[in-house]
Amino acid sequence: MNILDLPNELLEYITSFLEVNAIVCLSKTCRRLHEISSIESLWQALCQKDYNVNSSSGWNITYRDIYTKVLKKCDFLGWKRLALLPYGGLVHVCWAEGEIQVNAYKPSHREDAKQPFKRKQLFSIRWNRELNVVEVYCMQHRSGPKLSSLTQNGNYPLVQCLDDHSHKSSRNQYKSNSKFPRGFLDHPDAFHGCNLITGSNLPLLPLSFPSRDEQAPIKLGLYTASYGPHGVEILNFMFKENDPFVIEGLKISGDPNVPAGNVSVTIFLKKPMVLTLDDQQSLDSLLEADSRLTDASFQALFNANSLNTDQRQPFSLPFQVFDQFEALPNFCLARFAAEGRIAGHMFTTPSYCRCHFVKFSDTVFAVLWLELYSFSMFYKAELPKL
Repeated sequence: MNILDLPNELLEYITSFLEVNAIVCLSKTCRRLHEISSIESLWQALCQKDYNVNSSSGWNITYRDIYTKVLKKCDFLGWKRLALLPYGGLVHVCWAEGEIQVNAYKPSHREDAKQPFKRKQLFSIRWNRELNVVEVYCMQHRSGPKLSSLTQNGNYPLVQCLDDHSHKSSRNQYKSNSKFPRGFLDHPDAFHGCNLITGSNLPLLPLSFPSRDEQAPIKLGLYTASYGPHGVEILNFMFKENDPFVIEGLKISGDPNVPAGNVSVTIFLKKPMVLTLDDQQSLDSLLEADSRLTDASFQALFNANSLNTDQRQPFSLPFQVFDQFEALPNFCLARFAAEGRIAGHMFTTPSYCRCHFVKFSDTVFAVLWLELYSFSMFYKAELPKL
């Protein structure tokens, strides 16, 4: 029996199990299979399966063109982090009516880390039906949308607006400072071949999210925290690669001391501790209690509670530590040794500071920076529903 003897409905059903490259090859075999391979419902299902795009509203082109001419070229939908130093940022690229929106999400209040994010559209990616091309428009100009460009920076997309004379932002937070080394420490090739000093540029890097089966004392993912004079910053807390007992907080947004793309806080889950209220009365007593902790004491406590990381205990903030919070709990659920990244202006002489990680709930914790007399509260970021 020849496959062409099958009815169209059955051929379409069989074709729906193929990958895109196989469908393209199939369409080149004969006129009938070319027609089968062009059925709108087939490409609509592919848009949904591969890119989670289920609407063509406002685009005025077929789902096949949406897949092959738009989505394949703009294969970077979703949450991203902005590869600009020092400030970085959180970006979401989303499918919308008649356009792909590139939106920045920032804390809505400079001092309050509990406030929701505010959104600002940076670029619009649209389909030009007359020219049969994808066009990019910068949305940051006083005079209205300005035609821009979309290129590839190695494996990562780069959205550019080279003419920046009418840009709204006086500080121009969408440029990199030339005094910083090019690239993030975890992505040294992020700026390869790109002029990031001219115009508004958005090199977009992947943003990792935790898998569902990861067990941690807190819910992993994005958190916001006040970093003193630098305001509220965004960090992404994940397990260190190949180490299920170390959690790292990567800066998604940064500051001139420790820029984005650096690990700001490292939490050592094999170093739990239990402190008394007397240990926490003053910074001197806290430092003395910290100095008494040894690898043996860490290991003994870890072994005794390996199946339960929570260690409910009293909590008090030493009176010398700067406290910008109205009321803090008088107990915490766990405490671990940690270290924090510190540096001088422009990331000079970077080093590590002794810290305590203090858990208050699955979504709220604090970092006590012992050598800085500083205390930072971290709150799980609620990403907007899109």
